[in-house]
Amino acid sequence: MIVQIVAVGLACLVWPVLARAQALPPTMSYESDEAGTVTLQFQKDGAVTGAYPQYTGHLKGRMTSANRIEGIWWQDQPSADDEKCDTAINGSLYWGKFTLIEDADGKAFHGMWGSCDDEPDEKW
Repeated sequence: MIVQIVAVGLACLVWPVLARAQALPPTMSYESDEAGTVTLQFQKDGAVTGAYPQYTGHLKGRMTSANRIEGIWWQDQPSADDEKCDTAINGSLYWGKFTLIEDADGKAFHGMWGSCDDEPDEKW
């Protein structure tokens, strides 16, 4: 009985995320003041990858709710305000965490980013 309750509870949490991931177009691009043109690719399982040509940037994350993506970014070329990390991720010493939230119109995302292991606190 407890296993069934837990399974139903998990399904209630996961289903909206997967439903939203399946409803999004496979690829979405939008303009960001910080990163230029950001292109996101959505997988049906909630995984998200992306790129932005400014600084040769990359994103890898997961939809954590129906309108929220959390993950890591890394850049081949640092910007002036990027902190150099002690360890590399995907071959880059310029990386950090990000959180993106879908705008109300569903055409773009806004959010925050942080460097290295710091929590996101800079406007995306």
